[in-house]
Amino acid sequence: MTDQALSSSVDPTPHPAPEGRGSPCRRTGSGAGLTLGSAEGFELLVAQLPAADILVNNLGIFEPKPFEQIPDEDWRRFFEVNVLSGVRLARQYVAGMRARNWGRIVFVSSESALQIPTEMIHYGMTKTAQLAVARGLAETLAGTGVTVNSVLPGPRPRAWPISSPRWRQGRVWMRPPSSASSSAARGRRR
Repeated sequence: MTDQALSSSVDPTPHPAPEGRGSPCRRTGSGAGLTLGSAEGFELLVAQLPAADILVNNLGIFEPKPFEQIPDEDWRRFFEVNVLSGVRLARQYVAGMRARNWGRIVFVSSESALQIPTEMIHYGMTKTAQLAVARGLAETLAGTGVTVNSVLPGPRPRAWPISSPRWRQGRVWMRPPSSASSSAARGRRR
């Protein structure tokens, strides 16, 4: 990796800061040649972006593989990319957020954190670890202007296209409610 690779992945054009915030922000692009799944990639990024008000940890890898065939190296690689990348970035930026008494950190986890896929146990483990990191950090920062959240996206039922009223109203369940449990499920949102 080179500084040139990092420079090509960062848009140096200042964009308006969130309302009420004093400094402009830069958006990162595709990250050509840059991997935040390593300490080296992290160092290159923070050299260019030493501070941030909003951090969205959305880096992740997955690979279906039977449990018996997942070697130790895959477990380490998944943890390094899916968990430590977000830990490193949060650790880098949280002190500045706390000092400014404002910041947002979002970990994009997965429904696989709670419903571990049998064909991707190593992936599910990392998504559960992200929840633990986010929750611990949220507790640590309670009472400050810094919030930490997790989102757990998952597949939507094919029977409910995006144009359906349930989708537009935010009433999407992991499984369509059966007629026996539909009254209890109506109040539940996912």
